[in-house]
Amino acid sequence: TLDAACPAGHFGRRLEHCRPCPTGGVCEGGEAEPYPQPAFFMKRRGVFVRCKPIDACLGGLASPCADGYTGFACADCAPGYYRLEQRCPQCPDLAWLLLTGFVVGGLALAALIAFLARRRVELTAFTIGVDFLQAVSLFGAFAFHWPAMLLDVLAVLSFSSLNLEVVAPECTLTWGFRGKWYAVQGSVFV
Repeated sequence: TLDAACPAGHFGRRLEHCRPCPTGGVCEGGEAEPYPQPAFFMKRRGVFVRCKPIDACLGGLASPCADGYTGFACADCAPGYYRLEQRCPQCPDLAWLLLTGFVVGGLALAALIAFLARRRVELTAFTIGVDFLQAVSLFGAFAFHWPAMLLDVLAVLSFSSLNLEVVAPECTLTWGFRGKWYAVQGSVFV
């Protein structure tokens, strides 16, 4: 009936029909508004979206994000945090040193490879090793709940694929997604 309070597992305002609680929501009944479960974010009244990563959304009445996350569905990294795979770890101290080391190391490696190629040194073992590291680093992209320590190892191995995320560029440079995308695309010319 329209005048009675909604039972638990349903929601609705006075003089509305009670509706079943949507996926990802918590409905306490009565005239209480539904709110998101952990791993979900409230898009609008009665509509919830799953967060990626799932631990970014804490659930609750205000749809708070976990430390390091912000924005719609807690999908963005907060200031002082950077994107690494699907997570937002805190920016390391001396983040500029990581980025500088990446650039200098990449240039030194390119110079070494060019030098060895001119001397006709066989690089087969090196390229097989790089291929192996790149293949192993792909395991981190699978939608599987890996232990945090293994995710860190896989992220470091993704360095072999010139993954800029490893060196926390957002902590040093003020570029958004577009700038990072251009840097990744331009790295193939190095």
